[in-house]
Amino acid sequence: MWSVGDRVIFSGVLNCGFCNNCLKGKDYICENRKFIGIHAEGGFAQFVKAKADKLVRLPPAVSFEEGALIEPAGSPFHALTRRAKLTPGETVAVYGAGGIGVFAICLAKLCGAAKVIAIDIKEEVLERAKVFGADRVINAAREDPVKRIRQITPGGVDLAVECVGAKEAVANSVKSLRMGGRAVVLGLGPEEIKLVPSTTFVRSEFELIGSYAYSTAELGQIVNLIWQGRLDISAAVSEKTSLDRINEAFERFRKKIGNPIRILVSPEKKR
Repeated sequence: MWSVGDRVIFSGVLNCGFCNNCLKGKDYICENRKFIGIHAEGGFAQFVKAKADKLVRLPPAVSFEEGALIEPAGSPFHALTRRAKLTPGETVAVYGAGGIGVFAICLAKLCGAAKVIAIDIKEEVLERAKVFGADRVINAAREDPVKRIRQITPGGVDLAVECVGAKEAVANSVKSLRMGGRAVVLGLGPEEIKLVPSTTFVRSEFELIGSYAYSTAELGQIVNLIWQGRLDISAAVSEKTSLDRINEAFERFRKKIGNPIRILVSPEKKR
């Protein structure tokens, strides 16, 4: 039961409840899905309407600032734990160390990855990736990431996580794998995916996995990890702004001024 004043976060997925995927408990890939903030009024307001079954309670020890980061952490959490089924001791390459990628890095370490390699094209972004737990970093603008990964982990990595949505990054994710490895793609983009020749793909038993969004239960798991002190994603807040200055914040984000990860918008913060 919920009461006025309860501290909560919520899933932004609006599902129909009766399609094949909803009946299987996969409401995040509902065949008729919609999203708060895209198809319904979003959260850039003092109040937002959400379904009761999409709410997740925030313990007193978890701040609202941390709570605001849980939803974007949901996608890489879902990708690593449910789709790719990362197991302790595996090696991981994360393509793209931006807003989703940094969460993938720290969550991979939390899941027990023996080594996490971050790949990006900006040096300052790679330095930030180290803060989130990357063991090694590769600047793809300066060297071949596939060749470098195979030098670091002979044979390739067990798992590649693609957080960019670019054709080349997806292809390199697969090329970075050891035989029997898998690549999970979170990045969204318009380009057609082109991979290695089918002979290589089949004989190597590669797996290419699409991953989208998260379940409400998975958001609850992330809340618990933060509450238990096992996960700290607070460093992802690059700056904070007020609701009445949100357009300025968006402009800074679009222009990548200061290479922001997340800009937190608070309806309570004054100028």
